[in-house]
Amino acid sequence: MHTLARQVEFTCTQAQEAVCRLTRQALPQVATPASMTEAKALIAHTLDLLAAADRTAIDNSAQQQVSITLAGGLSFDMTGLEYALNWATPQFYFHLVTAYNILRHNGVPLGKAEYVQHMFAYARQP
Repeated sequence: MHTLARQVEFTCTQAQEAVCRLTRQALPQVATPASMTEAKALIAHTLDLLAAADRTAIDNSAQQQVSITLAGGLSFDMTGLEYALNWATPQFYFHLVTAYNILRHNGVPLGKAEYVQHMFAYARQP
């Protein structure tokens, strides 16, 4: 398993690359954070990039071709929608959950409630 720093890097890379691939921009070069301060800065930069993303361009990319080539030459060809649903989203959550689990394993008091905070918007009081 990769370190927490690498999981943060990979999580941010997946989010940034998704925006770039779907809006036909150059892929970012994301470095592994060397400290918690750098990790927080990378996360903040990624959130800013997501907030500024051209949603219309992303929506219009659903049928455009997206190709990914991994180290070793294995390539994947798919539409923008297939990329978003079957590559970017699962890759993002895999690395996010792995980072979360590393934190929990190392004693950070995180539970399911911290992971699914967004669900409390739908909660009903008994």
